[in-house]
Amino acid sequence: MTTVKFRALVPVVLTLALAACVAADTSAWELAAFPLTNMPDPVVDLSAAPAGWVPVVYGDAQVSVPPTWWVLYNSSACATGSPVGDMYVNPSGGFCSAKGTPKGEATVTSVPLNEREYQPPSAYGQRQVINGIVVYALYSFAPTPNGGSYLVPSLGVEIEAEGPLAKRVVGTLTHSPRSVALASGSSPAVPSSWRYVSFAGLRFSVPANWPINQTQVTPGLGAICRQQGVAFAGTTVTLSTDRHPLLAVFCPRMSPTPQQPENGVQVDSGLRTEPTVTLSFSAHCLDLNGLTACPATSPAYSILVLGVTVPGRKKPDFVSIGLAGNGIVARTILYSLRAASDSAVTPASFLARAKAGIEGTFSAVYKLSAPSSSTESDATVTVAQRAASGSTSWPGGKPGEWSYRLTYADGSTVEWLVRGNLLVTCLRVSRSKWRCSAGHYNGDAGSIGYTIATIPYLPGTAFLSLSIALQAMRPPESS
Repeated sequence: MTTVKFRALVPVVLTLALAACVAADTSAWELAAFPLTNMPDPVVDLSAAPAGWVPVVYGDAQVSVPPTWWVLYNSSACATGSPVGDMYVNPSGGFCSAKGTPKGEATVTSVPLNEREYQPPSAYGQRQVINGIVVYALYSFAPTPNGGSYLVPSLGVEIEAEGPLAKRVVGTLTHSPRSVALASGSSPAVPSSWRYVSFAGLRFSVPANWPINQTQVTPGLGAICRQQGVAFAGTTVTLSTDRHPLLAVFCPRMSPTPQQPENGVQVDSGLRTEPTVTLSFSAHCLDLNGLTACPATSPAYSILVLGVTVPGRKKPDFVSIGLAGNGIVARTILYSLRAASDSAVTPASFLARAKAGIEGTFSAVYKLSAPSSSTESDATVTVAQRAASGSTSWPGGKPGEWSYRLTYADGSTVEWLVRGNLLVTCLRVSRSKWRCSAGHYNGDAGSIGYTIATIPYLPGTAFLSLSIALQAMRPPESS
């Protein structure tokens, strides 16, 4: 049997490269690769684990284990159960593998790394690199053919492993989806295929095919009859008023095999705290589009829990986001959070936002709708901008870069990419091939026509097309 233990230590970048194109199969948007969603640093190495193994997360660290192993969280004892292997996540009993591992089995333990105890780490262990992550194999527990003990300062954990599969498990070490979701950097662009969900004063975006479950019953946090707070049971959006308490359910005796991480969102609007887990929140909160969101530091597995303060509400909402795969879906949902009242976009506010964004890097997607549906009024506008401090629309100044993409309900799309006074215009009728052309505005700085056409970095043709769609627009309804 193999045992593994975890112990913890006490962006999107918008890129635009404008190019003139004519009669191409792709639009200037696609040729310019803008907005381009780069994987933030850190990155989850999805190739690190053998097929069929299940990720086990503790804070910023992730390893994968066979599905037949047992995974025990915060266990008070080092009792083994699986005849193949056990994974102990932050056990209170210390390193279980150090207490002896039955022949043929494996144990892996992950616990918080004691930074004060191991300073500098190089004085206590031999430096190695696993999947791009620096680890230190402790001299006092030198690696053997069947495992060893490793310090991982960048992820804040210490891992001890022993048994036949120990080294293979340690070899799956990578960043966790949680670390990707909470990494610093720019917010990702929300895919145009996603939809908005509004509930309890919040608005956020999710993939359109995710089912939505609204309930008055407290749902708990994770799969019923499994360790709570570890992972969702499936990919759903659950919206709960928590008017009624969590239902008592008879659970059969189940082995604590690893829980497969799932994407998903759960919003609890009527709780003072989660009833099934003990939450500890970070003192360092996030500013998400005007909302204050404080992430929970415990539990720190495959569900990210946040206490979100909504303007006008007496108590915070609990927003829980599933952490699966490379973490980008969770990060996109997280950074789409905003106050529901912020969702009403009028023609005046739309243009005011563009004008206020004369400097900086951002992207946004606006869904336009009208009381009576029409091709002109049911449209999506995607805006992206990169303009350094001091950018100006005037010839000779620092050039900024912008993209406006207007997609109508029938699939027809018109797109404008601007860099300084260079304009690339692309048109696609329905879903036909793109047709693009490029040219320059009048270079006369005193030209009234040039000034009107580029305030606020919005080509005149784009302004007219947007105005037609915006005139019939009404604020979107809450879900």
